[in-house]
Amino acid sequence: MVMGSANKPVEKGGAGTSKKQVFIIGSRRSGTTWTLWLLSDHPSIVGIQHTNLIDAFKKINSWWLDDEKIHNSIVSGKDEKIKANLKDFMTESDFYGSCHQMISSIFNQSFNEKAQASVVVESQPENVDNLDLLMKLFPDAYYLHVIRDPRSVFGSWKSIVKTWSSEDVFHTHPVEFAERWKKDVLKGRGLSEKARHYMEIQYEDMKSNGASVLKSVYNWLAVDDSDELVRHALESCEMQKLKKKGNMPKGFFRKGLSDGWKTDLTTAEVQSVEYQLKDLMDDLGYERVNKGDISEPAIVKHYYMKKSLKLRLKKTLIFNLLRKVKRRLTG
Repeated sequence: MVMGSANKPVEKGGAGTSKKQVFIIGSRRSGTTWTLWLLSDHPSIVGIQHTNLIDAFKKINSWWLDDEKIHNSIVSGKDEKIKANLKDFMTESDFYGSCHQMISSIFNQSFNEKAQASVVVESQPENVDNLDLLMKLFPDAYYLHVIRDPRSVFGSWKSIVKTWSSEDVFHTHPVEFAERWKKDVLKGRGLSEKARHYMEIQYEDMKSNGASVLKSVYNWLAVDDSDELVRHALESCEMQKLKKKGNMPKGFFRKGLSDGWKTDLTTAEVQSVEYQLKDLMDDLGYERVNKGDISEPAIVKHYYMKKSLKLRLKKTLIFNLLRKVKRRLTG
């Protein structure tokens, strides 16, 4: 889906002609889509959502990483001897350069919808699982990492499984959620030491001080950051207005509150999430309800006890099965 808006204020003071590629990443339901809409409101920015292009290239990347010499080998039709490997004729730089060229040509089609744009932004939070590949394909890209209070994210996960998604994608157990959220956030933050252009923003700051944060993102992308453009984007992308858009699943845009978790989660769920994520929450500046050290909540304890028991039972069943097979084979 290509995103933009009509009848916007005219941009004042151009920002160069070189095209920029931006990837918005983050744990799912952290405000990445809202951020995309905000950026796409700018005359110089065109947004595209959930292309799954990087996922599509994981298969060909696996081919490249396959070190089995018998694969991809060139065989003579005369003597059928292995002569060489296809990858011997291409450097890693050439391979990823070719992939980059193809993906960029697809992304760049979005400029047809907004001729004056110089920046294309793709939002797909799942790309936190593809960061190594992304860095090889787009080493010069801009990576915008959106982080949100994990308690709010968990509340959102619990809500959407009742409308348009499933627990296979959005975990509703606080332990499974916390493990996934932590993994996503740490992967994203790891880009700060790898990417040439990395910026981290927090959803709560966007809600409380949107003008300042949006202006800083515009400035980072070297596009016009005038107060008029910032104000127009924030007004156009108010949550109530986004809810009226007909191309999103029912319940996709919720209230968008920074503290909605206070009514979305039970006391036990809050305690569980804070227990597992206390260090990262403290580092990010999220104030916890449960201060200081937290004793292991019953939810967490029972989850790992159950998981350990299942693992032991599985090992026992496999051991007994192998023992029976061995007895039959040895008579």
